[in-house]
Amino acid sequence: MSDERDTGVGEADRSESFRGREAGGTRRDTRRTLLRAAASGIALVASGAHAQQGTAGWPAKPVRIVSPYPAGGSNDQVARVLAAKLGELWGQRVYVENKPGANNRIATQELARAAPDGYHLMLAAAPHGANPGLYDHKLPYDTLKDFVHIVRATVSPVGFFVPQAAPYRTMKELADAARAQPGRLFAGSPGNGSGPHMVIELWNWKTGARFEHLPMKGDAPLAVETVAGRVDVGVTGLAVMKPHLEAGRVRLLAVSSDRRFTSAPDVPTLAEAGFPAVDGFAWFGLVAPAGLPAELATRIARDASAVLAQPDVRTPLEAAGTFVSGGTPEQFAAFVAAEVDKWSQVAKATGMKPD
Repeated sequence: MSDERDTGVGEADRSESFRGREAGGTRRDTRRTLLRAAASGIALVASGAHAQQGTAGWPAKPVRIVSPYPAGGSNDQVARVLAAKLGELWGQRVYVENKPGANNRIATQELARAAPDGYHLMLAAAPHGANPGLYDHKLPYDTLKDFVHIVRATVSPVGFFVPQAAPYRTMKELADAARAQPGRLFAGSPGNGSGPHMVIELWNWKTGARFEHLPMKGDAPLAVETVAGRVDVGVTGLAVMKPHLEAGRVRLLAVSSDRRFTSAPDVPTLAEAGFPAVDGFAWFGLVAPAGLPAELATRIARDASAVLAQPDVRTPLEAAGTFVSGGTPEQFAAFVAAEVDKWSQVAKATGMKPD
């Protein structure tokens, strides 16, 4: 009996003792949890403060956007729209400086040497992704390492335009004629190394319906030669050809995009016309020198995307055959890397040269 009583009292004491230790342990665990939460909160606040500090006070002076093309062209026009709208948003002057030449290399090389402070930007174009392959990776800069790719602004599919007097009504008819007359049909582009030139070479490689390439000195001369019938097909964006298309001087057979032009809804894409492997297009995007802080790149990308989404920006661009993009630096960097790989393969397969 005494053993049972002793055991009963001992168990009761131990039970109380256990509950006390359990309660104490629970309190200690709670304190530890609260301390960890507080520490995490402090870390998050510090992280947020650091991110804000990285963009606080910027821009404190004018921001320059370089266009690697002459004034008046489509790149220059998009750059000026971005500059005007971003200037309003940032409360600071944003201006465009034109530095054309050498298939974008002059402006790009200068940008690579600029300070990565957010005040030096460039509206890069399709040759930015094509030049490594065209020049056999012997550029004075590394396209993937020497720049921060901030945001893809626009995508401009190219169209295949034929003179009104041409007998071709579809891309299949044009391709059949090219196969039947090797080297006899001429495709014009705005120039060597341009986005449309790359599309022509991609067409030659993927379809076997080869065109002879005729480079012009810009979009305007190409439009003149196409209307006059001195080239069999003019390959370029819609903007320069739109007046001739509306006047019935040229016909648009297909567009190199995954969707139709808003202003030419009856014209098929190349994929719809039976040529899905030809998926090249022109594009523009904001680029900065390597070393630009990530939080600043993210802010510029976010602000540019917001500007591009405004109806008074998006609507006229899409009416001219340009699709608005937007997005993040990560998305644009992945896109440029894919472009470098793609056009390097095209250049190697076709032996195309920029000059």
